[in-house]
Amino acid sequence: PLTPENVIATRAAVKELFLSFAAKPRTDICITETKVLGYQHEVTLRCFVPEALADAEKHPTMIYYPGHGFISDLDGLQDAPCAEIAYHGNIQVILVTNTWLAPEHRFPKGREDAKAVFSNIIAHAKQYHVDVDQVFVGGDSSGATYALQVTLAYPKLIKSLYLIAAHIDASNDSLINASE
Repeated sequence: PLTPENVIATRAAVKELFLSFAAKPRTDICITETKVLGYQHEVTLRCFVPEALADAEKHPTMIYYPGHGFISDLDGLQDAPCAEIAYHGNIQVILVTNTWLAPEHRFPKGREDAKAVFSNIIAHAKQYHVDVDQVFVGGDSSGATYALQVTLAYPKLIKSLYLIAAHIDASNDSLINASE
């Protein structure tokens, strides 16, 4: 049976396993942490800024939602890939960590969390050094699904979408016509 105790123990074991082979982020990227209000809780943001942008007041920014199967906290696993995106794209990458997880927090709480984080980052763009005319959204796996849902909610604010293995059903026109 699914109990809070075995969910927590399984999450910890999965995280330990995955982090044991996670790459370290490059050292020529400035990495800082800050907080933002999500959906009914505080969410940690990890910001990756290339040295070339360090002194700029605002940066082209990708808000990145990590994959975690909607159930696991794999914080730290995407640090190296986000640093690479920041370096090669010459953009700030804001990695969104510790969003609501299932099964304790059932759908749509995770989606609402992703949308609230995006909305609050944009509302406080100056604080997060975000150039609101150059906002990109991305993610992998379940994070890609959140990135797509955020894009559908705020289509006019997002310049581009970067999805890796999103969970989508494109068999009907609802995705195509969602922003109309």
